[in-house]
Amino acid sequence: MLVTFLELPYNNDVKILEWCFNKSMQYFDDSAKIKHACSVINHINLLSDQSKIAEALFFNLDKEPYKNSPELQGLIWNKLVVYVNDFNLSNQEKSRLILRLFDDVKLLFNEVPVSILVNDIFLKVFFMKQPDFAQRYFYQLLKKYEGEQLYLNELGYVFGDEEKTKEIVNKLPGYDVKIFEEKMVNELKIRTRMMKILQNGKINIYEYINKEQLEKLNPPENLRITIEKFGWKKKTITA
Repeated sequence: MLVTFLELPYNNDVKILEWCFNKSMQYFDDSAKIKHACSVINHINLLSDQSKIAEALFFNLDKEPYKNSPELQGLIWNKLVVYVNDFNLSNQEKSRLILRLFDDVKLLFNEVPVSILVNDIFLKVFFMKQPDFAQRYFYQLLKKYEGEQLYLNELGYVFGDEEKTKEIVNKLPGYDVKIFEEKMVNELKIRTRMMKILQNGKINIYEYINKEQLEKLNPPENLRITIEKFGWKKKTITA
């Protein structure tokens, strides 16, 4: 019966969506609950009122077993964030919806995947031409970057130094090598995006990272130069 309610016109109705989730909680095991939730998300109609559907989804998924499901996390991001550009909304409404979904999903899953942080939707003209939105986005990138870079700094990693990288890999156990390699990839992806935002966004980030904080972060030279050249143009100089 629940499968019937995945189709139009039922999947546009928030009350029906919530009723289905309640029924699945009563009668399904964890695996079946997640499978049903994935089906609900996959059947969402992009032409419907996404803000109400999104709110209903976040409310219903803020509990076990949904909350810690990587599969659901990926589906939510792809469905409700990546496709925002297709919605029939004004530029400002699109930007606000992205940030709203961004914050809601971050609360639901505790962290934002790097794959979403560097998604190209954040480079769309409707987003980048609004400094307030671009600045908030940069802050999210910076917070994630700090975690990745701190890990790498503690290992003595230096971007571009192949000998040092091999030395670190040889000292680490197998499982930690995978984490190290993932951190290296993440660092490069986030750094590249931060530089692009600074070069195109015309934003002031001095309140997020000043000279002292930059030294502590110890990023590769290209990011350091980009921050100093493009991110501190409007910094306040005190006596």
